[in-house]
Amino acid sequence: MYRIQRINVLSAAKIYALLIGGIMAFFGVFALIGAVITALMGEIGTAIGMAAFALIGPLVYAAMGFLIGALQIWIYNLAAGVVGGFEVELEAVGSPAETA
Repeated sequence: MYRIQRINVLSAAKIYALLIGGIMAFFGVFALIGAVITALMGEIGTAIGMAAFALIGPLVYAAMGFLIGALQIWIYNLAAGVVGGFEVELEAVGSPAETA
């Protein structure tokens, strides 16, 4: 059994930013499709707003993911110092030379 006592805040925050920004980029594709359909229907103002959301949204969400992720990991590190952190059971896979 192993215990995760501390997580690097910057490392985890970058992962959070990538995950949240990537999810938003995925949904941004649908917003762009909606913007094109809306523009074809003659609602140019709405289409511009949707396109701006699709293009700027992933950046905003990535920044928010970075900040919130950093805060969550910082709090985890504080809590792990008090209660000991997550306990995980690890299994070696492959030959001993590959796992070293």
